[in-house]
Amino acid sequence: MRINRGWLIWCAGLQLAALITHFATVVAPDFSPVVYQALIEFWSIPILLVMVAGIMLDRRVMAP
Repeated sequence: MRINRGWLIWCAGLQLAALITHFATVVAPDFSPVVYQALIEFWSIPILLVMVAGIMLDRRVMAP
């Protein structure tokens, strides 16, 4: 039985992109709050989609 959990790496990479967005606001404090919010929301949607797809694939592999 082979379990592929590569989706966890994709989630971690997208989380890193969101973290870089947080650091960008520290480095460049003249960011508009609207732009900051849009960037954070932009990264959250792919993270959730990858998590849902990965969990569904894992459950399909683990099913008897």
